[in-house]
Amino acid sequence: MRYSLRYTFVPNLPYYILGAICMGVGISLLKYTGVITGGFPGISLIIHALWGKLTIGTILLLLNTPTLIFAYYTKGWQYFVIVLLCTILISVVADGVIWILKTVLSTVQYTPFLIIVTSIMSGVFSGVGISLFVNKYANSGGLMIILQWMAEKLCTPLPYCVFAIDFLILVWGLTTILTWHSFLYSVLSILSMSSTMYICRGVMRTPI
Repeated sequence: MRYSLRYTFVPNLPYYILGAICMGVGISLLKYTGVITGGFPGISLIIHALWGKLTIGTILLLLNTPTLIFAYYTKGWQYFVIVLLCTILISVVADGVIWILKTVLSTVQYTPFLIIVTSIMSGVFSGVGISLFVNKYANSGGLMIILQWMAEKLCTPLPYCVFAIDFLILVWGLTTILTWHSFLYSVLSILSMSSTMYICRGVMRTPI
C-alpha cells in the first residue's frame, strides 16, 4: 500500500486518537496493579518500576527511536512520519490518561479477583487500540512496527507474532519486578490482548 499523510493520517486521525486513548487506559490499568504487558509498553512499565524518574510516555517515545528508523527504511518516509505522529500521540495520551486515572486507580484495594478482571480489561483496551491503528493503515509504534512487517513477510496472523514476543518480555519481567502471581496475571493480560486483536481482525477486517 502507498501511504500518504493527506489520505491516510488526516482522515483517520479520530480513529488514531481513540486507539491512543484505549492503549492509555490499558497501560494505566496495569501500572496500578503491578502487572505488565508485552511490547514497548511492557518494557516501559518495567523500566518505570526500576527507575521511575521518567514517565511511561517518555520512555515509550525513547524506545521507539530505532524502530522508527526501521519503519523509514522498510516503508518510506511518509509511513515513517505517520508512525512517528501516532507514537507521539500514544505517548502523550498515555501519560495524560495515567494522570487522570491516578486519583481513582491508586486508591483502590486490589483483590486477586479484581486484578484478574483488571488484567483482562487491560488486554481488551490495548487490543482494540492496536487494532484501530493497524486497521487504518498505521501502527502503534514500538515492536509492532517490526512485528507487523514480520507478519506480512511470513504470512502469519499478527496476534501470533505479538504473543510470542510478549511472552519473552514477561520472562524478563519475572527476573526483575514480577512475582509468580503477577507474572500469571500478566500472561492473562497478553492472552486477552491477543484474543481481542484476533477478534478485531475479523470484525474490522484488519489487513493482517
